[in-house]
Amino acid sequence: MSTSPPTKAKATAKAAPKKRRVKLLGKRWKLYAMVALAGPVLVMCGVMGYYYVVFSRMIDARIHGEIQRVDPRVFARPFEVRRGQAVSPRQLIDRLASRGLREFYLLTTTAEAYFRKRGFSKIEREEVNPQLLQSHEFQDACPASAVCMRLQMLS
Repeated sequence: MSTSPPTKAKATAKAAPKKRRVKLLGKRWKLYAMVALAGPVLVMCGVMGYYYVVFSRMIDARIHGEIQRVDPRVFARPFEVRRGQAVSPRQLIDRLASRGLREFYLLTTTAEAYFRKRGFSKIEREEVNPQLLQSHEFQDACPASAVCMRLQMLS
């Protein structure tokens, strides 16, 4: 048995192999991250754009005079008044009276003197037509402390 010094070839074979860095996504990881973030960002932009258009149209419709209707249960027929249209309380009452309405009722908590100057008189709630007492305004919308007033037109 001869012991000879190890040769170079044998020494390299015994040395540990060099470790390579593991590249999971390679050099394209930035591209993949951008694509992954672009989807939710595009969806968010779409949703925000949709709500912007919808709410802009609603605001424009309310500002620029869409038709507002007076509750037909109270006046017996629809009556169109556009927002911004100049109609005085007297003109409104005259227009409704020309359609055959002779009595006008209202509930107020703060403007009793204002309506008294315009011909309304204070009455008790029991004097109001029973059908009108069943309305949302008398049942829920106005408090029990609201003053009931009536204007009667002459025939």
